[in-house]
Amino acid sequence: TWGVGKTFMDQFNEDEYAAEREQNQYFPFASKPDWEMASYILRSDLSMAEIDEYLNLEFTKTLPLSFRSSRELRGRAELLPAPPQWKYQKITTEFPTTKTLQIFYRDAIECLQSLLSHPLLAASFDFIPCKVYESAERAVRVYHGFMTGDHAWNLQKDLPEGASLLGVVLSSDKTKVSNIAGNRYAHPLLVSLANIDPGVRAKGSLHAYIPLALLPVAKFLHRNKRMHGVLADCLLHQCIDLVVEPLKQAARLGVMMSDPWGFSRYCFTPLVAYVADTPEELVIACATMNSSPVTMATCEDFGDPIRHPPRDGSSTLANIAAIITSISPSNLIPFFEACKHYNLNGVDLPFWRNWLTANPSSFLTPELLHHLHKMFWDHDRLWCTTVVGSQEIDFRFALLQVCTGYRAFKEGISALKQATGRDHRNVQRYIVGVIAGAAPADFISAIQALMEFRYLAQAPHFTDKQVVDLDRCLKVFHRFKQSIVDAGARRGKGGGDKPWAIPKLELLQGVVPSICSHGAVMQWSADPTEHAHIKVVKEPARAGNNHDYDAQVCRHLDRRDKVERFDLALQMCAQEDYERDEDNEGGLVQHFIKDYFACARCPVT
Repeated sequence: TWGVGKTFMDQFNEDEYAAEREQNQYFPFASKPDWEMASYILRSDLSMAEIDEYLNLEFTKTLPLSFRSSRELRGRAELLPAPPQWKYQKITTEFPTTKTLQIFYRDAIECLQSLLSHPLLAASFDFIPCKVYESAERAVRVYHGFMTGDHAWNLQKDLPEGASLLGVVLSSDKTKVSNIAGNRYAHPLLVSLANIDPGVRAKGSLHAYIPLALLPVAKFLHRNKRMHGVLADCLLHQCIDLVVEPLKQAARLGVMMSDPWGFSRYCFTPLVAYVADTPEELVIACATMNSSPVTMATCEDFGDPIRHPPRDGSSTLANIAAIITSISPSNLIPFFEACKHYNLNGVDLPFWRNWLTANPSSFLTPELLHHLHKMFWDHDRLWCTTVVGSQEIDFRFALLQVCTGYRAFKEGISALKQATGRDHRNVQRYIVGVIAGAAPADFISAIQALMEFRYLAQAPHFTDKQVVDLDRCLKVFHRFKQSIVDAGARRGKGGGDKPWAIPKLELLQGVVPSICSHGAVMQWSADPTEHAHIKVVKEPARAGNNHDYDAQVCRHLDRRDKVERFDLALQMCAQEDYERDEDNEGGLVQHFIKDYFACARCPVT
């Protein structure tokens, strides 16, 4: 550490209204009941009209509240200590769009400081990369969090002496915010730290992923509709580049930040993980849809039993630079056609190009929700249904005796619509036993190998032996995968056998290397980020008036953050007062006993 920094309460007490709270700790509200009512209303999804309707009830008017309208309530909420502030900036593009583009974002360093200072996360931080072994002989490595992997160890070795590594984790995914009609989408960008314990980061209630930006979702007016996707990809990189610029500077030069215990640290912020679904990973890696985002494999190679060479970021940048020497990116269609020869998607300025140590083949980690569970639902389930028959497999599922904690599928699974990730997991629990006796033995072996691979890959920690077992499962699948074709489960529309052009199958080859470099892959699941989208985008959007979604979402998030931080500070103050009272009571008892024995030692006169 480098001296004394600031804790959460230090930052809270530096607010401009700190003097007012010395007299009334609930300022700008009059009392504890007044604050509790305000907190409840502000945390709810009630619209301003609904809040006014409630405050105008005769019963509510009898309550001693310091506010009588939603506007006055929100005005008082603005006086609460502020979290990292939202900003906005207009985005200019070379090609026209249907509307003016704006990006709403927060300072990335302030967001990381907010995570570092959060009292509920204080016990879960790890700043020291380490190599963990099962025994003193150091024969068997153990991998769990990011700090136990080789990548954290190598990054720390390149930092100045005494510096701290803050591994930046980003996540983004486009999600629909309008209900039924409207066709409105939001594209939130979330940030977290790999230093946080994986078990804590996976809990949505602890808010270890916080919103960093709302990326604009644009509709371009280019005459060639094929270029609309290329322009959207370029816009995504342009916006992320703007938002993460402070993190890039901190990765190069370092920045002083306060840790959870109030000490100052000299921190560096490399990008170590980007959690996204497969299509977004391809956009981030600047790769086309028929190639892998992390290796040089193309669709013809996705079924190979080996891992192909990694898609190194430097080679991607070199290919882009070579194309630019002859074709300008402004000449969009020829530039895109030239990029296709290198399996590139036409982005000329990737956001990670000048982020020190950032490499897509490294920070695009395996993601369990889409790479494992979604792959099972899209492929394994269909193979089993084709081989066994939809009626037979539904009949077998209907006969299963349900155990506590397991879901029943009394109607079968062949006609199941809008299945969630939980449904995918529940079906996986049964599938091998359901198809036993109704499918060829080699086919069952192939499915069982994949199921065992998925099961083992979800472990919270790994030893070297478990890593070998995981790799063996994938090899077993490739040994028996021809049986899936022989059983007729890979028939194309023309009657011939379909090639193994399954991107997620190729991505499974990266699970074992990722465990050794980044720790257990369970920590990079999109489950907590998908859950965060509900709190970050969908609920705030529903609380608005269906106009200016991004601006209203940011205002809602700002108010909610203020309420949560203020409530947390009040709880900490109450805890400090309680501990102080206990100490005072203990001091009185001790003082009384001390005086008693002092009197006993006095000579009798």
